[in-house]
Amino acid sequence: MRRILNLNTITLIIGLALLMLLISEYNFGAAIKQIQNARLIFLVYTFLAFLAFPLLRFIPWYYVLKKLGIKLRKTINILTMYAFFGLGIIPAAAGQFAILRGLERFKKRYKYFSGNIILSLTLTDFLAVSIIALISAVIVSKYIVYTVAVVAIAYAIASVLGLSKTNDLILRLSRRFKFLKNLVKYIEKMKTNSVLSQKDILYETFAFFPALIAEGLLIFFILLAFNQNVSFDMSIFIFSFSAVVGFISMIPFGIGSMDAVIVTLLLANGVPGIISISTVVIFRVFNTILPTSVSYGIFAFVKDKR
Repeated sequence: MRRILNLNTITLIIGLALLMLLISEYNFGAAIKQIQNARLIFLVYTFLAFLAFPLLRFIPWYYVLKKLGIKLRKTINILTMYAFFGLGIIPAAAGQFAILRGLERFKKRYKYFSGNIILSLTLTDFLAVSIIALISAVIVSKYIVYTVAVVAIAYAIASVLGLSKTNDLILRLSRRFKFLKNLVKYIEKMKTNSVLSQKDILYETFAFFPALIAEGLLIFFILLAFNQNVSFDMSIFIFSFSAVVGFISMIPFGIGSMDAVIVTLLLANGVPGIISISTVVIFRVFNTILPTSVSYGIFAFVKDKR
């Protein structure tokens, strides 16, 4: 566990260091001012994409809840889904557990489904964005070797940190620390009560595609706002490839590492440095700050309604 925490710290430092290097190289203040020159109509399109991609995540979310036999009023269901994904920025998905534990009263049989939802949706989100990164790399005929290597590394990390490995680690630790015994019992019961098959995981993966494509549109529209001629296919690749790198860093929302990759790829595609930084700033507003802020408010509302 300590090694995992150390890895998180190292990757966070490296990612932030790369990002700060790029920012200092191209004048962050000037990049912020550059936003004033963006074409408003495409920022409106960016805002529409921001409204779309969280809602499209309802597709895999609804599939999982349906398999578990959880039925909520449509409004509460959508709001709960939105809060679930937005609160993923909290370390160790603690925020997502908070929103899910309130649902466990619906089905006593599936008392331990919270972990199953988090694990399955996190896994399928990663699989979906990896597939999109590979497909888009082939379409744009660039960075294919790099993409294969990055996805392979990400897959290896996902396997190492998979439930079985994590469970084995906790089992060893529980022999030394008695307070971990309850956690081990919870994980074992969670695995026993899982109703999600490999076929369900496959369906969930494809169900994530619309949301991820809409999320990639953020970069496409932001670049159009700055009169940058980067194709739709390349924009999707930049988003998906950087998202996979963000997964490798194991930092919520890939903060630092994902941003550095986006800027690097934009520079490689002829986008000026100042505009690259401006693009990342706007992207983070719509991709992270707004969804997370809205999710906190929704969480408080849904919790009160329950």
